[in-house]
Amino acid sequence: MTNLPKRTCVLLILTSSLLGLGLVLRYVPLIPCLIVSNVENSQQKIVFDCNKQGRFIISYTHSVNKGRVKDCYFFSKNGILNLEKTIFSSYGAGIPEPNSDEKFVVTEEGLEIQKINKQFKSFQMSVGVEAKHAIECNGKIYYLTRFFPVQTSLKFEYNRVPLALYINRIR
Repeated sequence: MTNLPKRTCVLLILTSSLLGLGLVLRYVPLIPCLIVSNVENSQQKIVFDCNKQGRFIISYTHSVNKGRVKDCYFFSKNGILNLEKTIFSSYGAGIPEPNSDEKFVVTEEGLEIQKINKQFKSFQMSVGVEAKHAIECNGKIYYLTRFFPVQTSLKFEYNRVPLALYINRIR
């Protein structure tokens, strides 16, 4: 067996290391994020880094009273999405009564149903025709029709993503 020159060995080690690092960055999930993906094509997805506040809001126009509604979520460390409260901009038809353990409160933001505490590993919804669904994350609002066609079924989950996907996240 022949000995390789020192320079060749160094280049092989360097190339192997860079290739290994590239594979880790591309495929190993490292960073927790909110992931919104097309149910029918999971490769079509957007990633939000909502970790600064640990929460996000899905807002939409109510189909009956046409007021804005905000569903407020926070993340658990184990990747669970927790629906904390729902805020209605006005009282009217279509607003549900709170369950016995929930609380109905009037605040500056509107009418809130608090202490909902529903937990999801993931959930699905469709981009509405007239609902103008949006995600509010870190003080910014992103309308889902910017990323997906109307009536696309979406899956929401909080999970780790590879660095390569994180770099292309929504900012």
